[in-house]
Amino acid sequence: KKVGLLRSEKEIELLCRASRRGERPPVFFLPALIGLAAPHWMPTARSVLFGLSRESGREDIVRAAVEGIAFRMNEIDAAMRAGTVRINRRIVSGGLSQIPYLVQFQSDLFGQPVFRSSDMESTVRGAAFLASEEAGETDSDHFCFSDRSDAIRPQIGSRERRRLLDQWGRVMEWAKRGCHQP
Repeated sequence: KKVGLLRSEKEIELLCRASRRGERPPVFFLPALIGLAAPHWMPTARSVLFGLSRESGREDIVRAAVEGIAFRMNEIDAAMRAGTVRINRRIVSGGLSQIPYLVQFQSDLFGQPVFRSSDMESTVRGAAFLASEEAGETDSDHFCFSDRSDAIRPQIGSRERRRLLDQWGRVMEWAKRGCHQP
């Protein structure tokens, strides 16, 4: 909002849908507003916009920012799976989960369904549950979790997914060489 691209959060979905991928050169945004965390661990990295051209509009920049979040989530997901974490189901909740374009793009990148929780506060509730469990509180009756969720399924094939991830990989390679704070 500070940059002036949005008048309200409600515009995000509309602008993402208005951006015409394939008709213009692709724009990418590396979200590193406070450094680049897992799996890269580069605290001095800064956000970077790639691919701007004279055809680029605010809708392309907003879409790139939203997609950048999904690309970063995919990197974390891949790093967890490469380790010892087994992921059976991906569930999203909270404010960003209310952006259909973001959840769909996440599903497309994962190549698997993403489940949007009907409970907007399940992330906070889960963190509170884990904290209380760690503190020795075993009475979990007051933590109610909704098991209802919408399944958002991938809408792209493996070839398109690989193309997008390869492009992001090139963006990350370039960014790692030069997006540190001067």
